[in-house]
Amino acid sequence: MKTRGLQVSESKRRSFQLHPLKAVQVFFPFLARTSFQPHVSVELRVKRRSDGAKDAFRVKLPMRPDRKRVYFVKEQMVSSLGRPFRMAGKWPELIRKGSGRLDILVAVRGDILRAVAGLEYLLEYPYGCTEQRVSRAYPMLVLEKTLRRFAVKKVSSRRVQRAVRQTLRYLKKTIRRDGLFGYWPGSTGYVWLTAYVVPFIVEAKKAGYRFPQHLLKRSLRALRRSLRSDVSLYLSGYRSESQAAVVWALAQAGQHEASYVRHLFRRRHAMDLFARTRLLLAMMRDKQHHSQRIMSLSKELWRQVLLRRSGQRWTFQGMKFYRTSGWYGVSLSSRTRTVAGLLEALSEATPADKRLEALKSVLLDKRISARYGYGLRSDGRGVTWGNTQDNARALLALRALLKQKRHTKLPKVALRIYGGRGRARWSVQKTLDAQKRGLWSWTRRSDAMPWMLLRGRALKEPLWIRARYSYLPSKRGFMTAPLNKGFTITRSTEVTGTTKGTRYFDVKAGMRKEVAFGAVLEEQVRVINPHRRYNVAIEIPFAAGLEVMNAALKTTSSAAKSSKQHTLKPTHQEFLDDRVRFFFDAMPAGNHTFYFRLKATTSVRYTYPACHVESMYRPTIFGRSPGYTLVIKANTNKKNGE
Repeated sequence: MKTRGLQVSESKRRSFQLHPLKAVQVFFPFLARTSFQPHVSVELRVKRRSDGAKDAFRVKLPMRPDRKRVYFVKEQMVSSLGRPFRMAGKWPELIRKGSGRLDILVAVRGDILRAVAGLEYLLEYPYGCTEQRVSRAYPMLVLEKTLRRFAVKKVSSRRVQRAVRQTLRYLKKTIRRDGLFGYWPGSTGYVWLTAYVVPFIVEAKKAGYRFPQHLLKRSLRALRRSLRSDVSLYLSGYRSESQAAVVWALAQAGQHEASYVRHLFRRRHAMDLFARTRLLLAMMRDKQHHSQRIMSLSKELWRQVLLRRSGQRWTFQGMKFYRTSGWYGVSLSSRTRTVAGLLEALSEATPADKRLEALKSVLLDKRISARYGYGLRSDGRGVTWGNTQDNARALLALRALLKQKRHTKLPKVALRIYGGRGRARWSVQKTLDAQKRGLWSWTRRSDAMPWMLLRGRALKEPLWIRARYSYLPSKRGFMTAPLNKGFTITRSTEVTGTTKGTRYFDVKAGMRKEVAFGAVLEEQVRVINPHRRYNVAIEIPFAAGLEVMNAALKTTSSAAKSSKQHTLKPTHQEFLDDRVRFFFDAMPAGNHTFYFRLKATTSVRYTYPACHVESMYRPTIFGRSPGYTLVIKANTNKKNGE
């Protein structure tokens, strides 16, 4: 046997006797040391001594960290050379050796820096419902040519094509027979979600991607049918808002509903601001019939933006939101999405208005966002717009402004990067204008706190620098303590399938538990939710020596069925190789318990990672369970060199 990334603790050779009608198991104990590569590999070769016949195979095994990475981000606008750019004086905690990673981004424009950070968030997002997949692929599709001028590697043609094609394939699974799209395959369909998906499909087909025409026609028929007064497909209290999104989606597909647009225009005062922006964009697709209405609605929307004028410059002073509650519901409404919608609609309706720069500052300036509580947010991964929907809407809103501005190249300056201390100190010098583009990026693995220095001629325009450092804490995953930030999640385990009978234990941080090889573990995950919340995800990773038993499979044994039923049925569930996930369109307040079974299949000591529950569109509301150590005892019934 040969391995990469693994250390075999005994001899790599085995001799054993083959049986004509019986499979033989061969065990090689190995140690998986701390590795920051995504995969390790095992290669096994077999030779029969009697005739010299040979065979071999190689398999890649994914390496999963025993806890989540921590991100440390700093952004700064540099207007003069010679001043050092420092991350921090010291790390907030001890980091695991070899886990440090530094990503540096330098741009000539702040909006390009924000766009790349937003795309980075969408690409790294761990879940994948309909909205999240479309929000990842839609901005990449429409911004591909614009950002490629700045040499943004994350939007390469191959990556864009893969994201769009994967999303279109997934949409075939989530479309219902009535033409509406749901968050997950087989889940409830929503008019507002269908109105968000259809424009993406239309844009993708214009770009040359394939999607069944009969499925698109089915969705368009569903949207047209939803406009009728005798159809009740809307969320309670959101009829006018959903209809505004529908007429915009139909207009994007070239189907203008002039009579419904006029009807909604008369009822616009009953809508929130975001719905009015969809109505304005729908009228912009049919200007010859709505020119006066476009002017009137544009003026009304500008009156909702509070601005102060100082000479030729406008500064943002706030917004008049019609909605005062109900943010982040099933329709994912938010203040950030509303501002992005206003910027998108007014950029198209009044492209020469100088007030657009002040409105854009809400989405690009951290100080303004912090002052008013919407726009940019600082989370565990950096400074973004908060969630997949808000990030996608902000990127789509910036699309027109990114195209309008001239392309600026990076100046000829040298960036010197330092890190480490004493003999371990290192330094690298890079010339920023080498590619003649407006953006430069660089990555390095280092455990040292870095700092940078720009040198060269005087800058005519300021530069934007974003440094993101990530690491794994030195404390191991089995020592992870529970955390309650809006949810409380705990875990218990009932061990069955052994000669010692049934055992039950509650998981506590740092504990060590032993189970026998072949034992069945029934996991019980309890979530306490104090308020009704929407779009909730529960992720339960498990140790590598365990195999999930999916009772829904026809070929599984009766032992896979849990002794109890979920107290709340998930909208969607995923049984993966290394984790189980439950998703809910809505989770009512109360205590909820979920059950599934695992089987101990490989003998060794493992870290059992912590569970995680979060509100997907409000990631600051989450909960975490403790981690612990699980030991699967070796199988004592080994024969024939097993």
